[in-house]
Amino acid sequence: MPLKDSKKINVYGAALMVILVINALLKWRFFAGLTQADDFSYGVYAYTMFRDIWPWNTDMDFRMLRLGLMFPVSIVFRILPPGEFAAVLFPMMASLGTVVLAYLIGKRLYGPNAGIIGAFVLATFPGDVLYGTMLLPDIVVPFYLGAAVLAFLYTDTVKGYKSYLLYALTGFFIFLAFITRENSYYFLLFFLPFAFSAGRWKRGLYLVGAGFVLPVLALYGIYYLKTGDFLFNVHLATTARDSQIASGYIPKNSDNMLTQFYYMFPAAMGKVLEGGRRMYSSSTFGLTFYFGLPCVLYTLVKAIIKRDRKGLLIPWWFLLVYLFLEFGTLSFSHYQVMKKLPRFLLTLTPAMALCYGVVISDAAGLGYAQIKRLKDLRIRWITGIAAVALMAVVLATSMKVAGRYKTGLDSNMEEYRWGYSVFKPLPRKPIYGTGGWWNNKLSFYFMPDIRYADVNGHRSDMLRDIKTVDRATEISGSYVLIDRKNFSGQNDLGLKYLYDDYPPYVVLIPKDWKLLGAEYGVEIYEVPENWDYDKPFGKYFALWTINQAVTMNDPVRVLYCMHPAFIQRLDRETFFNFFNELKRLNEKDREVYLINNVQFATDNGKWKIYFDTK
Repeated sequence: MPLKDSKKINVYGAALMVILVINALLKWRFFAGLTQADDFSYGVYAYTMFRDIWPWNTDMDFRMLRLGLMFPVSIVFRILPPGEFAAVLFPMMASLGTVVLAYLIGKRLYGPNAGIIGAFVLATFPGDVLYGTMLLPDIVVPFYLGAAVLAFLYTDTVKGYKSYLLYALTGFFIFLAFITRENSYYFLLFFLPFAFSAGRWKRGLYLVGAGFVLPVLALYGIYYLKTGDFLFNVHLATTARDSQIASGYIPKNSDNMLTQFYYMFPAAMGKVLEGGRRMYSSSTFGLTFYFGLPCVLYTLVKAIIKRDRKGLLIPWWFLLVYLFLEFGTLSFSHYQVMKKLPRFLLTLTPAMALCYGVVISDAAGLGYAQIKRLKDLRIRWITGIAAVALMAVVLATSMKVAGRYKTGLDSNMEEYRWGYSVFKPLPRKPIYGTGGWWNNKLSFYFMPDIRYADVNGHRSDMLRDIKTVDRATEISGSYVLIDRKNFSGQNDLGLKYLYDDYPPYVVLIPKDWKLLGAEYGVEIYEVPENWDYDKPFGKYFALWTINQAVTMNDPVRVLYCMHPAFIQRLDRETFFNFFNELKRLNEKDREVYLINNVQFATDNGKWKIYFDTK
């Protein structure tokens, strides 16, 4: 008998290793890396931890104190060069760890077959695969919460100090989740149903609270010593969120309900794509939730029928997390629903994957406690084939969704990765830019030179805003990055910048600037040493700006040089026909044409141009 059990353990262990390899291969295939807005900041914060002095004032970004993510990544940066792979290594390992925890929890509650199937399902969920290769807290929180659930389950197997230790570890793991993403404290409610068990209190249930509260008090005590504010972290986060609420980034509550439900079931919410096509699968999770919710309901009903209290834990996990994500508040002073993002649902997926495991193992007759009629071999075949077909559909859709998402991420990063390739071989000098996400993206890729790190609380003396330049000589011997999309409103935030807010040499590039590259509507120049700006005559400025703008295929700059009264006479088609006619001329012929066909008039003290377009 022991030998037989040992063989079973080896079989499940081997199966788990295969699942982890599959998950690792999927992560390699759909590797995202640094692609978001926040992840570059997290990378800089982690690198500067213990290397640089943090500000410890209201300029500090509250995300710097997400220590459950920051601290492990900072350790990795002490061991490995601070590249993209090193930045996401800890989240990837945490993601793999969550797969292992899903197996161990499933095995404990529903048997090893349900556990191993649940682990496989979780390892192939598209959202978990993709976000498992990004430097964000959302994939790390489920790992800590899963560890808390597993420690809690094992409290029933031991007595004495071991029981006390496991209860304390349960609370400590929730503390780690809390300092990875602040709202994770709500998971303490997971243990609420057990608060009425006198036996559990005797065995140390109260230590769940102690394991959470005592580290919080110790950490907040450090904040008090640093800042004189015991609740510094809370106040810092409140300040940031108040500004987000005021700006409209966090929508009002009436516009923000059932957002997570929308991400789970887009077809149910009437989502229609361009061209009138209806969107049926989630853009991040595929069909995961369509089939997953019935699996959760099945697991719930089965546990009720069998009076299996522990079997209720996973449906309770799912329900608790969903209710908080959908209706929870991010403010203690008033009811303010958080802005929802699809990645928040990653806290749900381990629970749902285990419910998949319960359904599929029962359907195949492999359940820990099979429903009697499933012992009929014919029914096992039918339900088993149906379960395999279900998983095949979910898996195929998941891979398709992951591929689309990966393509979208790569497309969004193309211009930044091109920019890195331009700067990487060059000597380190200050970079003046026109704003947008460039400072955020470049700050990480120029590490370990933390002079380039430009984030809240750590302003850079190497990544600078050209808008703030007073004297042109300030930018001599530096690089200038001009993102022309900012002036057409085609940036990430849809903001349209005005050329009048920038120095004139952003509009008309001086001839002695060296063009290092021009792609994606972005131009990168090297400014000579000891350079100064010799302001051109107004008519010359307008005339040669148009010539240069046409050469660079920049219609926005052409419009900037035209007189408003002339622009009013043009419709979109007429303007672009004229613009394309100018493009067809070579630079010398275009120069002659412009000299012979323009008229000048002033507008707000600046020379602007009329054309004879007949």
